[in-house]
Order: sequence, then structure tokens, then C-alpha cells
Amino acid sequence: MRQFYEEAAFRTVKKEKGFYKHLGTWIIFSVFFILLNLFTSPGDFWAIFPIMGWGVGVASHALGVFGLPGFGKSWEANRYQKEMERYRKLMNEDDSDYMEDAPPLPSGYDKESIKDRLELKEIRKVPRPYKDSDLV
Repeated sequence: MRQFYEEAAFRTVKKEKGFYKHLGTWIIFSVFFILLNLFTSPGDFWAIFPIMGWGVGVASHALGVFGLPGFGKSWEANRYQKEMERYRKLMNEDDSDYMEDAPPLPSGYDKESIKDRLELKEIRKVPRPYKDSDLV
């Protein structure tokens, strides 16, 4: 198990290192484009186009490595735990344990029918639109 975590940590560090190399290269070339623009055509600021185009690539690389801020794996795990707790309380037999913010049950459903669906006690037989004799 330790080897698994060491390999995962190594891959994460390698991805971050690749991103920082990409960011550094973008910064160096951005300065180069600005200087080239100032010396060749100071009246027209064309350097913004390659800088912004490459910047989109750097930004997407950052999202791929670090994820969307606030929505990483820890957010997903915490959100999953909250949803599971909400469903456990919703399915609890004691009505006093319902959460205040739990949505009302859809019309035509009661707690037992939902429990049956969640537990998948049996597989319902779906009628087939064909007969066995129709098959070759």
C-alpha cells in the first residue's frame, strides 16, 4: 500500500513540475514577444495575441493539474458524505430524524417504496417487445 501512495505522490509532483515548466516558458516567451513588438512595431501591440493564445493553454494545463479551485477531490468526498447522510436521515423510520432541508417526497411515493428501490431487493422483469421465436 505504501508503494501505491509513493507512486501517486511521484506522479502528482511530476505533473506539477511539468506545469511550472510550462508556466516559466510562457513567461519568458511573453517577455520576448513584448520586447520584439516594442522594437519592430511599437505603434501596434500584436504581442497580445500569442501571449493570450498561449495563456489559454497554460490556464487549461493548470486546471488539469490542480483542478477547479474549490472543487477538488476533497470537495467531492465531502459532498458525497453529506448526500449520504441526508439520504440516511430521509430513510430513517423515526420521522423526527428528518433533516429540515430535506426535500419532500415526490407525489405517489412513500418511504417504503423508495427503500425498496434503493435496496434493489429484486430485479423486476421487463416485458420484451419480441418473442423468442422471432430470433434466428
